[in-house]
Amino acid sequence: MSKKLLNDLNNDKQGKLKDWIDNFSGEPRIAWYPSAGVDFRDVLYFNEKFSMFQPPRKPEPPQPDIFIHTDYYPWTTSDFLDTTLIHRDEYTEITVAHLEYLSNLDIPLPAELVHFTENKPVTGIVIYMELNIRSDVLGEFQVPLIYAFVENAGFCSKKILKLNGQITHIYLKNWGCGLGGGHSGGRWVLNILEKVGCELLVTDFDLDSNKGCSEGLIADSHVYNIYPELSGNESVSNLEPIRVHGGFKGYTWSLVRERENMKKVILISCSNQKLSHKAPAKELYTSPLFKKSFNYAESLKPDKIFILSAKYGLLSPEQEINPYDKTLNNMDASKRRKWAGKVVSQLIKETDLQNDQFVLLCGNRYREYITGSLANKEIPLEGMRIGEQLRWLTENL
Repeated sequence: MSKKLLNDLNNDKQGKLKDWIDNFSGEPRIAWYPSAGVDFRDVLYFNEKFSMFQPPRKPEPPQPDIFIHTDYYPWTTSDFLDTTLIHRDEYTEITVAHLEYLSNLDIPLPAELVHFTENKPVTGIVIYMELNIRSDVLGEFQVPLIYAFVENAGFCSKKILKLNGQITHIYLKNWGCGLGGGHSGGRWVLNILEKVGCELLVTDFDLDSNKGCSEGLIADSHVYNIYPELSGNESVSNLEPIRVHGGFKGYTWSLVRERENMKKVILISCSNQKLSHKAPAKELYTSPLFKKSFNYAESLKPDKIFILSAKYGLLSPEQEINPYDKTLNNMDASKRRKWAGKVVSQLIKETDLQNDQFVLLCGNRYREYITGSLANKEIPLEGMRIGEQLRWLTENL
């Protein structure tokens, strides 16, 4: 599983990675970026706040807990290890807060897959880094990342698959084809998505065709000969596009599969504007924001929708209630906590707080003491003003 893979890469090293693994409760969610080179944009794209700026068509899975980068690196030095500064532009800065060397890996460099088969100074090296990210739109945060200087297919076969590693996120760029020293085009990755439990794939491939440079297609056939466990029909029939990246033409985000038994649950806050008579909850609230939120919730085709009422707590949309004059906006914190405790108790009876995916379309007062009880949540409207929320909902309906 995930910890087994991480412990294998750590190989009994006494350091911060071991502390991170030991202190992590449960199985960590891992993102893998094969042929990463000096590109670290995946730590931005997989941040939970990114969806605020590039809204998906449907909620994405929770963000990764740790990142793994691999690359066959045929050069004599690795640029980003020579300085603590990995990347800086007018919007983003990524620096190394901590770096430690782990044990080397012995992954083959077959001539059928790479141009340069001789070992270089960085060949096989594995490092653990803690990165500080400063972004003008995502804020400041830190991510743990393991970088292995190895050939991607060999790493996938001999480490990820052999150890039954679970990789929830994969960032797949069109590598190889004579670039950077590798022959392979990388489409073989499509064959291992289900095997590793991938929930979210980010790629710049044309997934609807088998087009690619001839060298890459030939090299991928060699991948299948050397590592038959990576073979398959490169099918994308189980991929559902959920995002076209507006900032980088051609990048599509595709959900591979929902986690087993996961249900999608939408929570919508009530509104002050109401009908003057008894009605089903979905009809009683009449504000434009509530109506658009409810329409958006239905468009996601969730398993359940609930309305958060200041008076009744958790309401099903069809439940008939009388109009009332009560809001959380003028309650003190102790009363809001008590109300939230009631709602969580109601949710426990209706949902799985640890395994279901919750989408919260509600204001801060209605979610502030609830979100801590939800393991998997999305808050697509967070940080937006009312007008911005209405505009976002309109654009995504």
